[in-house]
Amino acid sequence: MRLEAFERAANANISLIFTFWYSSVPQPSVEKYRQVIESRGGKVLFVRLHCRPEILEQRVVNESRQDWKISSVKDLRAALENTGDVIPRTYLEIENSDLSAQVVAQMIASKLELQRS
Repeated sequence: MRLEAFERAANANISLIFTFWYSSVPQPSVEKYRQVIESRGGKVLFVRLHCRPEILEQRVVNESRQDWKISSVKDLRAALENTGDVIPRTYLEIENSDLSAQVVAQMIASKLELQRS
């Protein structure tokens, strides 16, 4: 589903801002997404979002995240132990402990000079 969304956006020359936990997505998938965008003349710019550990723990147990692979503090802590800073060629970094998702998206769009469509 995500790959199809990327393909459609790239074909229509539409910019996307999306998030994922890099270490939870297999590297071949990330490269496939990148190839879809770049093969159509687009650019992939990685933005690293991070927050204070206690905020991350509050967020992971939020009802809106219960269908995710990591939905408990225990799972989160285990995943963090096995995660390094593996995001390639990070373009921008934002500490988002006290920011809403909408504000973060606006910051990214502004920095990348993206127009809202």
